[in-house]
Amino acid sequence: MKLICIGDSIVDGFPFERDVSFPAVIKSKAGWDVLNKGISGQSSADINIRFGYEADAGADIILILCGANDYIFDICGVDETVENIRSMAAYASKKNIRIAVCSPPLCRPAQAAVCWADCDISAYEHVNSQLKDLSCRLRSLFDMDKIENSRFIDVQELYADYAKYHDGVHPTVEGYRLIGEYIATELTAK
Repeated sequence: MKLICIGDSIVDGFPFERDVSFPAVIKSKAGWDVLNKGISGQSSADINIRFGYEADAGADIILILCGANDYIFDICGVDETVENIRSMAAYASKKNIRIAVCSPPLCRPAQAAVCWADCDISAYEHVNSQLKDLSCRLRSLFDMDKIENSRFIDVQELYADYAKYHDGVHPTVEGYRLIGEYIATELTAK
């Protein structure tokens, strides 16, 4: 089984080495060929632009996790993020590649305002509001089999209970492990 994980810094494993990223954990747990195609700082539009190239590398499943940068950097709103992800899923569907779409974890506003980017806590609270909306919309779109060969994995809900961050935005090493183990279990479940 070949899995391509595509997305932003959460997929990349920032700020740590890729060998502790959640795609590395999936590879270890599932025993699959897993490629980490996360690029820190990318928006859903950036990922959508390179998606076809990455998808054409040959995969059985492509996992998409993105959206946080859209709101942290005020690049676009939830509608555009959803449309970018829908576009990626449509491309994969045409290629008969299964898709797993993950909701990004929320940030921890007080910690992010100090450790990530010096701004008002309310800005990160607004980011969380958008991330929650994104998760609801993705669940509705992908969890109800509206797009063939796709599924939704709720990383946001999982991580909300754990909520340990390196900088208020990115998980700790243990957090990446938790996410990877959860996704591996979800992807390998029959």
